Amino acid sequence: MLLGGVIGVIYYTRVVSYLFYYPYKGEEGVREAPAPMLVAMGVLAAAILVGGFAPGWQLNLVAQIGDLTALRGALASGPLPGLVADWPAGATIAVIGAVAVALVGRASAVWAGRLAVATLVAALVGVIAQAGRYDLLSLCFAALIAAVGALNMLHATAYLAHSHRQGRFFAAFTTMIAGLIGMTQAKDIFSFFAFWELMSSWALWMAICHEETAAARREGLKYFIFNTVGASFMFLGLAWIAARAGTFEFAALGSALSALEPAVVAPGVVLVFLGLVMKAAMLPVRIDYQMHPALAPTPVSGYISAVLLKSGPWGVLKLFVVFGGAALFSKLGGAVNGQPVILYVISIIAAVTILYAGAMAVIQNGIKLLLIYSTVCQLGYVLLGVSLGTTLGVAGGLMHFVNHMMLKDAMFLVAGAVMLRSHATTLDELGGLGRRMPFTFGVFLLSGLSLGGVPPLNGFSSKWLIYYSAFESGHWALAVAAMIGSLFTLAAVMKFAHAAFMGTPTAHALAAKEAPLAMLIPMGALATASVVFGLFPGLLLTPIAAIESELGFAPITASLLGPLPGLEGWSPLLLTALALLFGVLLLPWLRLGRGAEVVRSNVHLCGVVDVAAEEMRPSTARLYETPDAVLRRALFAPERAAEGEEA
Repeated sequence: MLLGGVIGVIYYTRVVSYLFYYPYKGEEGVREAPAPMLVAMGVLAAAILVGGFAPGWQLNLVAQIGDLTALRGALASGPLPGLVADWPAGATIAVIGAVAVALVGRASAVWAGRLAVATLVAALVGVIAQAGRYDLLSLCFAALIAAVGALNMLHATAYLAHSHRQGRFFAAFTTMIAGLIGMTQAKDIFSFFAFWELMSSWALWMAICHEETAAARREGLKYFIFNTVGASFMFLGLAWIAARAGTFEFAALGSALSALEPAVVAPGVVLVFLGLVMKAAMLPVRIDYQMHPALAPTPVSGYISAVLLKSGPWGVLKLFVVFGGAALFSKLGGAVNGQPVILYVISIIAAVTILYAGAMAVIQNGIKLLLIYSTVCQLGYVLLGVSLGTTLGVAGGLMHFVNHMMLKDAMFLVAGAVMLRSHATTLDELGGLGRRMPFTFGVFLLSGLSLGGVPPLNGFSSKWLIYYSAFESGHWALAVAAMIGSLFTLAAVMKFAHAAFMGTPTAHALAAKEAPLAMLIPMGALATASVVFGLFPGLLLTPIAAIESELGFAPITASLLGPLPGLEGWSPLLLTALALLFGVLLLPWLRLGRGAEVVRSNVHLCGVVDVAAEEMRPSTARLYETPDAVLRRALFAPERAAEGEEA
């Protein structure tokens, strides 16, 4: 039945693609269908919607047929879900707003964008107003979903200002966010999976395929199929667990599963966690199929990387606790160094992904492709920390969960600004943008260095906790893999910074100027938040300690102004203050040569006079020429000459 459903979903998605995402080549002057046809189709469409949002009347009708007493009894007492998703205020506001955005977009793209931003701000208010309906982990995630969504939507209004069908894109983006918010609040298996599908199926596909090019349609469908397969594994696992446990309620699942034999529970748990790991774009499945396409509009690429893919690690931690925690998971296969085998396997997958995706990021030339591979690498850190299951590991994973959300989203928004102003898609087309887009350059450098793990920035703090936890728990190989991954990340960041913002300006750079205000505001907000959390890690660690306590873990020791936890805990604020003091002391020495005349000379070319200035800058492959060649051989990646990277 499930396989038939998957085939049907793929088939009808292709039909929709032909109807709405291919250029029209028919006759001109085609009008809407006559009113009697519209009425008939409208009634059927309304029935479909009612049957989806309120299916109870259909079940009641079925139960009334003849004398089917047994059927009525099964419907009344059997382990059936309510078949009605529990919509929180935030998700309700977002999905109603998405419909309004689609309608307004038919008249005004500008007002559609403004309404989409306002809708997500209202959804954030709705989440906060119903804080009591969420556990603390889910409340924090839901608030970040709506807040970052509003920033990316604001960025999208400028990025897509001259694009087609903006209202359709804004509506799809908002619907996807509605699914994410609803998923975080779910109290039962049915609601969880229903919102998961809303988040990861057709709404996501519509946002990715917005450009309507052949490549966008191809890559969008590929990613849609991969998401459908992953969701199918999860569906099978959840259905298996519900059928065996006799309940759909999260609150009752843990005790019900603990009473069953491991062989009965294990298949469902493995299938669910396989779906979650696939959603986080982890190996061993082909990583280029797991990543979202670089051809998606950059604001939604940033949101997928920073927020949507976090549903995988969030789900691992959430369902680990819901299913019964370490007690149940240890029964399903024992433990390695105190870590349940299932989580140990996930840790290994995360470590391998960190190395592979980090190395792939270093050799990329596409502006967005480099960032997407880096995203998969950083998701490995989050999943590694969470799957370690220790107090420090979970704290580090959750801290990097938030840090990466801000840092990588800021970097994607920078990429969007660069692509908008330069019309370039590869790093080799760029150079010298730093003087023309100084604010954008500053945001990228700050975010990139932090993501690469440069102290005392916030990215290093969360990675430090993950390193420390891995060594402390005896998993030194996982810790070494994570540290090597940071070197790859730093190399990729510096490659991007040098190629795009430094060196001799290219023709694309000479035509560029600073990004518009609608782009600078989200970038500045994310960078500011990163600096604040870097100086005061307790702002994150204090609520994380409360989350750990609520989930049943031993909480870390944290205070708002205190150092990082652990035996070797250190204070980013103190380190920053010492660095600033050292800089002030050096300032007079740095100013000694200020009055001297600056002499600029031409580059010595040994008599060659026919080399253009633009040709003097090294290509991205030449920045790390030998490491690039070694990594390509190790990863079986094609040589640059044969490479057809798309951004």
